[in-house]
Amino acid sequence: MGPFVRFERLLERIVEGLFRQARVAGTHPVEIARHIIRKMEDERRVSVSRVYVPNEYVVYLNPDDLARIEPLGHTLSSELSDHVRERAIRHGYAFIGPVEVKFVGDDHMGAGDIVVDGRFVEAVTTTTDGDASKIPTAAEAGEDTCRRPGEGATTQVFGRATLGEEAGRVRAGAARLVVERGYRVGEEFELQEGVTAIGRRKTSDIVLEDPSVSRDHAEVRWEGEGFILIDRDSTNGTFVNGKRVDRHVLQDGDLIRVGKTLFRFEAV
Repeated sequence: MGPFVRFERLLERIVEGLFRQARVAGTHPVEIARHIIRKMEDERRVSVSRVYVPNEYVVYLNPDDLARIEPLGHTLSSELSDHVRERAIRHGYAFIGPVEVKFVGDDHMGAGDIVVDGRFVEAVTTTTDGDASKIPTAAEAGEDTCRRPGEGATTQVFGRATLGEEAGRVRAGAARLVVERGYRVGEEFELQEGVTAIGRRKTSDIVLEDPSVSRDHAEVRWEGEGFILIDRDSTNGTFVNGKRVDRHVLQDGDLIRVGKTLFRFEAV
């Protein structure tokens, strides 16, 4: 048995022991780890000389399930991040930034449901004057992008690029909404300049025959620098990554919930 296989099995035993009290049907930490690894494999991106995988994973759970694991959330997040890094080392994958696992509660998730969103998030550092600037990735610097946890570690402050910077990377006609769950699952809708209307109304660009969706529920609007999601005073609200929004600048990988339908925004 190779060292990485032994590590994975040891980690699984550790996680099962540490988080036995967090056991809920379908939300055992080891099951969450399997979902994360599956997302890593599904989201691989082949470059000229490397295979990149997401470095940020957002795990969506039913709020009651989240509450059960929350007391150990930081430890579980750390253990899962190490598990992702070790998996990447074993398969020769690379990251574009630090690995992070986050947990988010979603009222529309059923008990035991697990949805994982994998994202490619570049590292940025915040200077004393508040400006965010990109840190050269390990791949750009010619370093080992899959070093073992703790090897050559340095202390850095990591943040997200500003919304304007993220939006500027998206071009009209180069983005789409992919239905991940709910009505019309598996369908894709290309976003163009102008407005893409979402709602129950038959004349909407994306029609959702869902009683929890308003006739004119939301719209995605191109505003020159990027796509903006706007809630049109809907009864039950529009949510992005588990949070209710009125207006949101869309970023690659955002999960949008309208009624019982979950979309993923993709910049292609």
